[in-house]
Amino acid sequence: MLTINNTTDNNHLNGIKTSFLNSDKVIIVSPFLWDDLSFFPFEEMIHLSKITLVTRLKPFTADQYQKIEFMLKLFEFGEVHGVIIEVLIDNFLHGKVYVSIKAGSYREAIITSANFNRHGLIINNQWGVVIKDIIEIDKMVTEIRKHTFLDPLILDTVKKMKAVADQHPKKKREKEAGLDLSKFLKVSQNPLHINRKTTYWLKPIGVSDNPIPWAEPFDKAEYPLHFAKDPKGVKPGHIVIAYAVGHGHILSIFEVVSTTQKLPGESHRWAYYVMGKNLTPHYGERWYKHQFYLSKERVLALNLAEFNITPSGLNTFGTINFGGDKMRLTKEFCEYVIQKIMSINKEISEAPDL
Repeated sequence: MLTINNTTDNNHLNGIKTSFLNSDKVIIVSPFLWDDLSFFPFEEMIHLSKITLVTRLKPFTADQYQKIEFMLKLFEFGEVHGVIIEVLIDNFLHGKVYVSIKAGSYREAIITSANFNRHGLIINNQWGVVIKDIIEIDKMVTEIRKHTFLDPLILDTVKKMKAVADQHPKKKREKEAGLDLSKFLKVSQNPLHINRKTTYWLKPIGVSDNPIPWAEPFDKAEYPLHFAKDPKGVKPGHIVIAYAVGHGHILSIFEVVSTTQKLPGESHRWAYYVMGKNLTPHYGERWYKHQFYLSKERVLALNLAEFNITPSGLNTFGTINFGGDKMRLTKEFCEYVIQKIMSINKEISEAPDL
């Protein structure tokens, strides 16, 4: 494993430049940017076929102005030199990663503290490491993409942002601003990047005489999802919407990532379990504050009269109400619920100081 150190000539500017020169596609993951391209030798990058940028664009922050300028210049660079530009927004982003790809295979990734700007690449004391493990890089890039739940920004949208920004001139040395570009950021049609052919389940958490504690966060990366009987129909890749018995709130959304396991012994009421990857931990952290009730969403969805709630068409939660530990839901209803939760997630991501 190699290291990159801004206190030596082997700084981030030279390290990232060398990495990108030996690539045909690159991924830049950086929460903060510059207001132009001059700090990096983009004129030497015209061989690239694609640049993917992942960054933040939080409302009421002064760096919105810099990022709009940077994006415009990056799109212009792409148009002039025939380089595809992809811009993704993740307002929960804190990490910095620079990935190089050659002939469809990951070459290396630089994982670092350095943002993609002059201070990060040259001036500030920053350290990073270079990894070449293709499997680990693929896992990391997959996770980076899965956490971008907004539509990619296109040049036309960025130009509209620029027009709005020009109407709200930035004051010098101002860290906060009255500028809010969040209206241009839209939740994508498949924000959690779910396989469209998957199966959806409803899972109660807690029991009526012992509900989960009010305000208990559901923000861990993974949870065991317990069942009274062997959940033979629940498979890896399936989606589980969990809700709080007694409270009625939707807790979080999970992707099943294991086969069924069984606790040892015979005394466990909920002996069977699968591991669920938490797809909405920011929502789950404060599920109790969002007033997002399963029963209410069922009624609202039925009023739309556009789709069924359950595959049977009965559209009730009778199986759960009578003590069942799971039940199937339709893809349409679950996508409806997911869109609403991800809209809440968008609002959470736009809050300051995350």
